[in-house]
Amino acid sequence: MVALRSGSGVIISSEFLLMQLTKVDWKIGPMTESFIAKTWTNGNPSRSGSGYGLKITRQDRDRFFKRSWTHVTLRLPFRCGPCIVDVNCSKKSFWNNCRELIRKDIGLWFIENNIDSWPRGNPHSVRMTCVAEREFEVSLCRPSE
Repeated sequence: MVALRSGSGVIISSEFLLMQLTKVDWKIGPMTESFIAKTWTNGNPSRSGSGYGLKITRQDRDRFFKRSWTHVTLRLPFRCGPCIVDVNCSKKSFWNNCRELIRKDIGLWFIENNIDSWPRGNPHSVRMTCVAEREFEVSLCRPSE
């Protein structure tokens, strides 16, 4: 343990300081907090992965995303290892009614996990966990979620 003396003479441990630093509010919700996104398709998806994306609710978009960002980074857990991809979130439509994160790699992850099709109006749920500013880990939801 390292002890630091503040200007008022109070001794602060390095552990206490580290605990305080990890509580930093990035204005995007607490780190490691997660939300549920839904699988999305443009109506004409391809086995190449194109035409798929993740639909974000308005509330989660406003809480976890910033208008100033041009992209977010997604960690997709493929069987052969993680795939880290940047996805555009600066489209005007993302901040209006079309809140999808769209990228071919997302579709390939859907296909690998057999969630690339669903009954009309009943998309699959996917968990997105905020692991850093502008970075989300994507995972399959348990059936009860």
